[in-house]
Amino acid sequence: MIGTNNIGHGSSTPQDTADGIRAIVDLLQEQYPDAKIFVLYVFPRDEQPDGELRQKVVEINSRLPELVGKLKNVTLIDFGHLFLNDDGVLPKDIMPDFLHPNKEGYLIWAKAVEPILKPIFP
Repeated sequence: MIGTNNIGHGSSTPQDTADGIRAIVDLLQEQYPDAKIFVLYVFPRDEQPDGELRQKVVEINSRLPELVGKLKNVTLIDFGHLFLNDDGVLPKDIMPDFLHPNKEGYLIWAKAVEPILKPIFP
């Protein structure tokens, strides 16, 4: 869940945040060269698609393929759209504060990552 607090607290620009994600991946690769690293796209923020934080998330996520997408042992995973309804709205019944998933949100997350992780951790 790297990145969402950076923009939420206003401490980083989307570019700074994306660069920070790359720096963390670089450090992980240096310390654990054989590790498989899964980088999740930053989950949607704000209720509406045109919200300020949602737009910053879109900008961060648009930079990730170039920054980390082609690195050895790194897999980018994007399932943020699963949290949104057909109009791109982030429902309160999935993320009541438009940031933290509730039980239903965590179930969506678990179902999305299970097929990715199950072969690795049977």
